[in-house]
Order: sequence, then structure tokens, then C-alpha cells
Amino acid sequence: MHKVRFFFYGTLMDYKHPNEMIETESERASALGILYDLGPFPGALFDTGQVTNIVYGKMVTFTAPTPEVAEGLLTQFDGYEGYSPDDLEHSLYIRKTVEVLTQSGAKHECQTYHFNKMYGDMTNYAKYVASGDWKKFKEQLSEKSDEEDIN
Repeated sequence: MHKVRFFFYGTLMDYKHPNEMIETESERASALGILYDLGPFPGALFDTGQVTNIVYGKMVTFTAPTPEVAEGLLTQFDGYEGYSPDDLEHSLYIRKTVEVLTQSGAKHECQTYHFNKMYGDMTNYAKYVASGDWKKFKEQLSEKSDEEDIN
């Protein structure tokens, strides 16, 4: 069996793999980084030096029966995230390995998607998510929008 660990902090947090051959386990987790809201999805920066901010998400462990199935899983997520290892200049995200701390206190190395700064300076158009939790941030925006519609 071949395990692939991911740290998801945005739209993939609720992902369920349809392939019955791939087992999925998940646990709340966090990693050092800076999180931004890019509108329909978030972008995080994980290798910014002296970062003390925390990005919250889920560590998802996929267990595949063969190395080929595990590699296919990486390729599938790379496509979803707009990552091409052969074309970094035009990749929206870059897949990197980060250390995460799970809710149970365990540390793991996970694959994650780091916003590609070569793609553009997101600080010009993105909203900084101070809480580090994109899902809660979007819920709060939705509640504010609903309140404005009522008023």
C-alpha cells in the first residue's frame, strides 16, 4: 500500500475520492503560513521565512494499492490546482512539502499547494485571512452578505 498525505486548506477540504481502491482518512491540521482569499478559492504562502501565522485545514491521507495509482492521484490534484511541474511560470500553484501539526498532536510531512508568486503579486488583489481559516472566513462573508440583503 502506498500512502500520500496532503494538507488541504480550501476547496479540497471536503473532497471525497470516488475510487473505492483508495482509502481516505482525514484529520484537522495546521501549518505555518500566510493565507489569502482570492475570491472563489484561497492561496497560501508557506515558505516565507519567519512566519508565525497559522493556516488551518485538514491532513488527508490517501492509501493507494499501487505506486501508479498514487502517482495518478498526484496528477489529478495537480491538474485541479493548475500546477504543471514542467511549466512553473504559468502554474497557479506549486506543490510543496510542508510540516503539519494534526489536532491529535502528531507532526507529518504533507504535500500541499503553495500559491505561485511568479503568477502575480496577490497582495494587490487578495484579502488577507488573519484567522488562517478560509472556510470560516467564507462563512463570515456569507453571513455579512445575508445581513446586508436583509437591511
